[in-house]
Amino acid sequence: MRQLLISTLLAGAVVSGAAAQDIVRTNPFLGTWHCNGFGNQPAAILTIGNPMYDYKAVDANWQPNAEGANGGGIMTFGAGQALPFGGPLLEQFSATGSFSENDYILVWEGANGFSLTCLLQVQ
Repeated sequence: MRQLLISTLLAGAVVSGAAAQDIVRTNPFLGTWHCNGFGNQPAAILTIGNPMYDYKAVDANWQPNAEGANGGGIMTFGAGQALPFGGPLLEQFSATGSFSENDYILVWEGANGFSLTCLLQVQ
């Protein structure tokens, strides 16, 4: 009985792992995004992995700004929304992202007028 339970759990883990790999390959939000703020000025570079994100504030030349709100957390996508868990997008900006399927633009809005438009960078 114990052997059957272990075999069943292992088979489920293998299938789940394969499904997760399919999600990673087809997730259009993975990658590096350049985010502009008010007046279309460079504001941040957002790197999205699975499921983590990294946010780096930048200067006018897209160079990282050590004094900015930098950090990372977890990000989920679904039903037209991007939701950060932890990191500066949640903790400092209370931001929620929105997107349209098949569109490589993320729009973020948050507290105190926080607004970013992010475009996926093709590599």
